[in-house]
Order: sequence, then structure tokens, then C-alpha cells
Amino acid sequence: MSSPNQSPSSEFPNPAPSPPSEPLASNIAHPPVASGFTRLPDAVIHEPADNLEFDTDDSIDVFQFNLQSLQEFREEDEESDVEDTVDDSEFRQWLKDSVGENWEEVYHQTQANSLSISDMDNICGFALHHESCMSRRVYRMMGKAFDHRMKLEQSDYLLYRRMDNLSGIQMERYDMCQSSCCAFTRPDLVNLTENPNQVYRVVPITPRLRTAWANKEMAEELMYRAFFSDEPGSIKDIVNSGHYCSLLMKQVAVDGEILPHHYFDQPTDIALGHAMDRVSLFKSRNHHSTCTPIITIIYNLSPEIRSRCSNVLINAVIPGPRAPKDTDSFMYPITQEAGVLACGVEAYNALDQNRFDMRAYYIRAFGDMVAMYKSMGMTSPGGKYHCHRCKIKGVLAPGKTTYYCPLHGPSAGDMEYDPRNLPLRSHKSFIETINELAQSSMKQERQVIARETGVSDRSYIFDFPGCDMVYSTPFDFMHLFFKNNAENQIKIWKGCFKTTIDDRDSEYILESHIWEVIGQEMVAANKTIPVVQPSLDCMVLVMERICFLVKSCVTSKLHPYGTIDQRIKRDAQLTAIKLRYNLQGRLDLSTNGFKRDNSEPKMTEKVYDDYPISALRPPCLQNFQPLDGERSRLLSYLYGYYDAKTTQGRKAIASVTPKTMMRWGKVWRLDRSEKIHGSVAMRDNNRDSSYIRYEALIDRNMHLVNEPIEFRRIICYGQLHYLIDFWMPGVIINGTYHASKHHILGFVTPCKTEGKDATSELVLYPNGPSGLQPQRFISLSSIECAVGRVKSRDRWWIVDRSDGLARTSFMDEEDSDAEG
Repeated sequence: MSSPNQSPSSEFPNPAPSPPSEPLASNIAHPPVASGFTRLPDAVIHEPADNLEFDTDDSIDVFQFNLQSLQEFREEDEESDVEDTVDDSEFRQWLKDSVGENWEEVYHQTQANSLSISDMDNICGFALHHESCMSRRVYRMMGKAFDHRMKLEQSDYLLYRRMDNLSGIQMERYDMCQSSCCAFTRPDLVNLTENPNQVYRVVPITPRLRTAWANKEMAEELMYRAFFSDEPGSIKDIVNSGHYCSLLMKQVAVDGEILPHHYFDQPTDIALGHAMDRVSLFKSRNHHSTCTPIITIIYNLSPEIRSRCSNVLINAVIPGPRAPKDTDSFMYPITQEAGVLACGVEAYNALDQNRFDMRAYYIRAFGDMVAMYKSMGMTSPGGKYHCHRCKIKGVLAPGKTTYYCPLHGPSAGDMEYDPRNLPLRSHKSFIETINELAQSSMKQERQVIARETGVSDRSYIFDFPGCDMVYSTPFDFMHLFFKNNAENQIKIWKGCFKTTIDDRDSEYILESHIWEVIGQEMVAANKTIPVVQPSLDCMVLVMERICFLVKSCVTSKLHPYGTIDQRIKRDAQLTAIKLRYNLQGRLDLSTNGFKRDNSEPKMTEKVYDDYPISALRPPCLQNFQPLDGERSRLLSYLYGYYDAKTTQGRKAIASVTPKTMMRWGKVWRLDRSEKIHGSVAMRDNNRDSSYIRYEALIDRNMHLVNEPIEFRRIICYGQLHYLIDFWMPGVIINGTYHASKHHILGFVTPCKTEGKDATSELVLYPNGPSGLQPQRFISLSSIECAVGRVKSRDRWWIVDRSDGLARTSFMDEEDSDAEG
């Protein structure tokens, strides 16, 4: 997991502290683990050392043995199953045969928890090998080319074995059906074959959560839930939703046993979300291989970082080639781990440097419609009762086989529903239906119950402490509205919907020439709407990005699932090593703009202490001299800033204002990873990201000398042309001395939007000069974000997606942004 504030370490870090051998003082009753379930391995966390010394004795180095006997495993297909099948005793025997009398010393080096010089070289090489997806041949060539500078292990087996010990992350292996029907995880599922062709692997999240708490920076990020400020009457995040608030009043229940503690009764409790989806691995029709990733979202992280791929925990990937039939069998190890986490496990908190009882609860399960009806044990989305929120009954259209749910049925005998008073489902009603299914011994009876209720089987969601079958399963907004309802609505307006539209509905059909105009306006809008990342808390989009990541892991069509498993395991291990040894900055190899380390600006950028969240970017002019009209507007801003209403005061300001200053063309918002380009830096073929939203304070009595200052806050939109950077010397105004001040100002052309907020109402302004105000300078601190525009019928409409962001803060009158 990554933190937005990461800095490279100048020294090799210490490993995180280890839990005590004695039990915790809080004697929480842990429920017995079900038979057949292997208790999850614990991450070994070690006590911190004040001065960590590194072993530089290279007389016997575990990474210097080029052992040909282990070089031959899966060289062609990148699938390394040997490392998962060799236990510790076999590893010891292999060292005896390969190394000889010094095997014990080599073994202890592979098990050591301190980092040596060769460890750091191999960790960096492992990170490069993993994130760049380079071949083993190129990796070994790099090791030979730089052998005089670093020591890269040429044996894959020893390298991976060392990463296993340093990270504390291991995968659990379970046999599974060759056709992906089920996994042999539960006691009632027995594998009758000695050599299964398919293996299902799970990466536990418990050691990963422990490692996150043991890292100080990540532990601070995990406290987002505890310090979240609730606003009455509004829902800003899942941690103040109705279901979350209802859990605060309940005691935790695991397998029917009521535990003494309540949900989220301590600030270190973790809120989790679960999702799964099915993805096709190959585009070719000859390959029908699919897989099903299972992920966990950490809601203790802020929305800005919780959905980054580096912060999403991939539990497992269910191998194909088909979709799983018994989903519960694949989810059994994960639900069992959820029960253990709900009871509490030992962990170390790097913030207060104490050990505590770490608890985590799954409170949400989401996915697309197909994945959700499988996860919830419901009938298909086209069934008679397919909604998991209400019991509205579907009807069949003439000649159709798919049910749809109108509020008013087409026939006289059909039921009519009030959308404000629908027959809602509840968690209790799901339990009643499941009990009814369990009591039915005949298959025909179960089919009738499933057809009349929409529930066909028990869901594993019941096994997540804290999950509710209704309130923990939100709707799939992307597929339901954007890909279904929106598309069907457009077809209705175009008159090409699948059902016949009679003459009385012809008023809703738009003529073809109108659609041509709409298409032209939408194409033109591509240039006036800046590239904005999708909402980081958008549920389904998280799963879509993980599916794309899983597809990119496939390097072998012969063994695709083995490469995927090893990829997610190495990714989890690399993340754990970064957090465990404070190597986030040193192992950050990303070069993409959206993946950059926001805490460290680039060489060509400039960040000032008085403007810490903004990085000025080139093009830059060192000796920029504003034109006469621009200088007069600059002086007008300074008159308002220094409250210079007298002629003498204005002359004093004009005399000390620099003639030349630095001009910047772009600014990077470090807190939001957003680029804003001034019009001077825009290119003809680029998107227009020069229009901004900013808040300002206006002095109502600016032109009244004898009236006091009376500020009012307004929301403004306008085009940013450039930014100027200069120091204002000390000056005496009205007998008061003002010390020298650093200013970064933006030169903007405001739009006539009358102070309206485009996040809550429609905001438009006329095209051309009539829709613009006189140009002016504003402070960089008042600029909030870039906005988009859509032109329609000679008017511009503002597209503002900044709802929920932090607003501009004006501390006092001297530091406020005044305009004239």
C-alpha cells in the first residue's frame, strides 16, 4: 500500500517491531476455527534497533551461489510452482546437497530479518524485475553488466525465498476442480484425486494489515476513519453512512457467538469492502479462458488514495476456464479470515509504539450486476424477482423471455407500485428464505421458491461480520445507468428502442438534424473538458482497473493462472517490504505523471513554503515585464491587498512594485495530482485545461475611502493565462509598515457567472465578449481546480466536479485575497 507522503530513506531502515509472546491484556474470546481450515500464517514483525548494522562479510553470501539445479524450473512460461511446494525441511536438504558444509550459514542468511548490502541490491532488482515485467534473460544480463557495482542474485529460487522471508507474505494453496466448479476448502468438499490439475491460491490480508500499521506513514493514513468529521444531514463517505452508523450500536457477532466488543469501538478498527468480477484473459475466440479476481478495499484510507491499485488488496484470482459454480467454496478461506479479524489479532501500532488488538470488519460487498447476483445467491438479473432491495414483480413483454419491472403493468391484472412505498426486502427476509430453501428436500420445491422469491442459494456474505444483505450491497451505478438506462433512454429519444412507440409518444422523439447538432457539440466538448481522473471512490471502476491489471499479468497462454498468482503474490510482497523497511521512496520506480511521488517536485518545478500544495511548472520566463494594461491590473490587486485607498499609499505601492518578475505557464496541484495549464502554455491540439474555479473575497467598499473594509466570499470561474512570481519589498501604507511579501498571482479573465456554484446548479454564460469580465490578478492560493466547458447554442455551460473538495481558507485580513 502506498502513502501520498513518501520520501526516500537515506539509510537502510529498521524492521518493524514484533508482537509479544504473552497474550494481550484484553481477553477476547476467539471462536474456534472450523475443521479443515488452515489458520492463516502470521507476519513476523521484529523489534526496532536503534542502530542497525549491516552484514558486509561477503565470505559466504547466499546470493553468490549460481545453482543450476534450480535454474531449470519454468524458465519458458514464467510459472514458478516449485517455490510453493518446497517446505523448510526440503529446502534444508537441498542446501546440504548444493552448498556442502557451509549450508547452515547460508540457511541463516536466507532467514535473517536484517538487511545486508546484497539484500538492498536484490530488493531493488526484484522491484525493477517485478514492475517493469522484464524477462529473466534481460534481468540476468543486467546483473552481469553491473556486477562490479551491485550483486544481483542469478538464482530465481534463492531470490524468491529471500523475498518470502523479508516480506512475511505467503500464499495458501487449495486443490480445486479442473472445470472451476469448486475449490476443496470446506470440510464437506473432498478432493478424490491425488494430483489435481488446478490450484487455487489465496493471499491473506492479515499480515498485510499488520505491516501497514507497523509503518508510521501508512498508520497515519489508516486513522482517516477515526478522525472523519461527520456533517449532520449529509453523507460524504461510507464511514458516515446509515449502515456504518447502525453498526456502532451493535456488538460483534461471529458464527452466532456474541463478542464483548462493539463494531468500531476503537480508533484502530478497520472498515473493509469486498468485490469480485469476471474477466476474459484473451481476445482470441480460440481462447475462452476467464478468471475472477477477488479484492478488498480499505475504507480507513481517505477516498483520494484508497482506490489506488497499490492500496487495493487482491485476495485471490479464481482460475478459469469457466466461471465458478460454487462461489462459497472459493470464498471460504476469506470469510474465515474475516471472522478471525473481527475477533482481533495482535499487531503493532507505529504511531504510539504499542501493541494492540487489530480488528477489521467487512461492511460492503459490491460489483457489477452479474457478479452481485452470483455473490448474493440470487437468480439472474432477468428473473421475475431480481431486485435485491425490493420485491417488485417483473412481467413479460409479448413475445419476450426477459422480465422487466414497470411500476404500472401493461395488463389489467398486473400490480401497481408506488415508487415511494415499494415492498422492500430486509436482511431478515433473506434469512427466512434461506431457511425455507434449506428445509426443502425436493429440487422442484427449491426451484419454485427461487422463482417466486428471487433467492436461489445461501450467500457467503452472511459470513462477513458487519455485512447486511440489503444495505451492504449497493447498486452497480455504472452498468445500471450509464451502460443500460442512459443508452436505452437515447434509443427512445431517437425512436429506435426495441419496443414499438405509438403516436402518443412521438413528442419524445428528436429529429435527426437535432442529433447531428448534439453530436457535433459533444465532439467539440472533448477539447474544452480537461482530463480528470474518475472518482477514486467509484466502486465498480476500482474493480475494472484491477481486472485490467490482472489481464496485463498474463505472460503465458499455456499457464496463464500460474503467472497471475505469482504476479499478485510478488506485488503483495514488494508492498510489504516497502512498508516494513520504510523503502517507499527508494523503491518508487514509477515515471507516469499520475503515479509520481507528490511530495517531491521535479527538477524543473518550483514549490515554495508559503504555497506548499502547488508546483509551478515551465514554460518559465525569468525577466517577464507585464504590459501597461496588465501592470495596471496588478497594481489594482496590490491596492486592495494592502488596503491602499489614498493616493499617497497607492503611489508608495507603485514605486516599489518590481518592473520584471518570473512568469510560469503551468501549475501542478500536488494534493490532487491535477495539472492546470495557462493559456500561454496551451497547444492547439491539446485539451483546454486553462479554465479554473476559484474563490475570492470582494471588498464591497473598495472604492469608498471612508468606509470600513467589508469582505464577501464569491465563487468565480475564468480562464487562467499565466502566473507571476515576485517579491514585494517592504512598504509603509497609511503609517503602517508592511514587511516584504512573496506573491504568486494568476492573471485570469473571469466569466460572468454571477457567483453561482456549478456543483449545485446549472451555470452558463454567453459566448463572446458579452460573457466575460475585465481581466484581473488573483492569488494562487485561491485557485481550487480546473473545470470544463460545453458550448451549446451560443452559450457556455460550466462542468465543475470539485464537489466535496476542501475550500479556500482565508486566515485573516492581511492574508486574504481581495479584488478590486
